Amino acid sequence: MSTYLAGILILTCVNLLALLGLSLLTGFTGCFCFGQAGFMALGAYVSAILTVRTGVPFYLALAGGAVASLLVSIPVGYPTL
Repeated sequence: MSTYLAGILILTCVNLLALLGLSLLTGFTGCFCFGQAGFMALGAYVSAILTVRTGVPFYLALAGGAVASLLVSIPVGYPTL
């Protein structure tokens, strides 16, 4: 498999995950939320920084991005509920 094709497949999977989360949110609740994209971007940014600048392995950086997004979303989401 070429590097180009692998990159396209990775981007497709990332966008499918975002779409799945958005469709679950809008499909079951009927609410549309722009905050989901912001939290996804924050997690991606943190995991990219952990991977590139500090040399953390990919799966640990992925978990770190999820935790960072979680920690930011709790104080933002709690008052809105």
